Amino acid sequence: MDSPQRKKQRLFDFDYASERYYFLTICTKDRQPFLSKIVGNGGPSAAGFDRSVKLLYSRAGKACIQHLRNIPIHFPDVTVDKFVVMPNHIHLIIVIGCAENSERTNPFPTLSTVIGQYKAGVSKELGVSIWQKSFYDHIIRGKEDYREIWEYIEQNPLKWAQDEYNDG
Repeated sequence: MDSPQRKKQRLFDFDYASERYYFLTICTKDRQPFLSKIVGNGGPSAAGFDRSVKLLYSRAGKACIQHLRNIPIHFPDVTVDKFVVMPNHIHLIIVIGCAENSERTNPFPTLSTVIGQYKAGVSKELGVSIWQKSFYDHIIRGKEDYREIWEYIEQNPLKWAQDEYNDG
């Protein structure tokens, strides 16, 4: 009996080292919720969503944040524009080579290279791999798409109770 083929995560024949804005989701192994804890209701209220939620980061969550902030040190042409570290996943906007002062003297790293090194750095610091294989990516296609994704990341903790990654 043949085992099912895993769906390819990346677009065929797309240059993931091209100057772009990307939206990523990186999940923990088995979606275990050990990166952060969301305290507060965060559910719907009469005025929208309850804004009284707080993210409390574990040691692993703090390592994730520090390594996200270090990405531009390892890859000068890469910027982490926005992120949130949720209990069992991370959402981020990553920018490859779009900065005003970015000169393409060397080839830009691929998205997979950047995320692979990021995951390896966090795992090395923690002494154990905490990541699900691969990651989800979306190529941001304009200002409206960017704005919607920015808001999604910003409001993700507020909507944790309804989040597709919330197994609790």
